[in-house]
Amino acid sequence: MKQLLCSLGFALGCVVPALASPATQDIDAVYLALGQGDMAKAAEQSATLLARQADDSNVLQARLDALYERSELDKPEGVALRAALEGHGDLPQRFALFVMYRYGPRNLPALPDANAQ
Repeated sequence: MKQLLCSLGFALGCVVPALASPATQDIDAVYLALGQGDMAKAAEQSATLLARQADDSNVLQARLDALYERSELDKPEGVALRAALEGHGDLPQRFALFVMYRYGPRNLPALPDANAQ
């Protein structure tokens, strides 16, 4: 019985990752690129994901992390992301914290209003 349970556990351990959704695998690829120091690849992958799934909070978080690591929260991509984060739980607050952490309270960049016309 114990051997059967171990075999079943091993089989599940091999099958479950294969069942992950493509979006989850794509998000994992963004974080893998970040971990490997390939910031350009992470930014490209997160931008592609955002274009396909702009309402997915996990995709938005991956994009936020990629832009943070590239110090681009004050660039046009960051400003656009800030607007996209509205209505997604605590993501706007995370954006604000990342900006504060990156630039410090005395050196905050003047971020244009993403909703201004």
